[in-house]
Amino acid sequence: MAENTRHSDPQMDAVRTALEGIRTSARDLKKNLEGGRAVAATPEGRQRIVDTRVYLGEWRVLLAAAVRDLADVDRVLDKTLKKRWGLHV
Repeated sequence: MAENTRHSDPQMDAVRTALEGIRTSARDLKKNLEGGRAVAATPEGRQRIVDTRVYLGEWRVLLAAAVRDLADVDRVLDKTLKKRWGLHV
């Protein structure tokens, strides 16, 4: 992700860090699970798969909500720029 070096917003920095953490965790999880069919052979392995699916489902819900919120912010920003300054972006 390209960083905007002119402006620093602590909230955006926190969001960026969180998203990068999710991305890193997802890549690590993928590496650990690839070829891991034998994991399901044990009760612990099956529980791990169930827990992982729940965890990934929570991520998907959070990311979808974040994308919707970011789209709303983008629309409001465009509307504000057009209304107040006549800018068309």
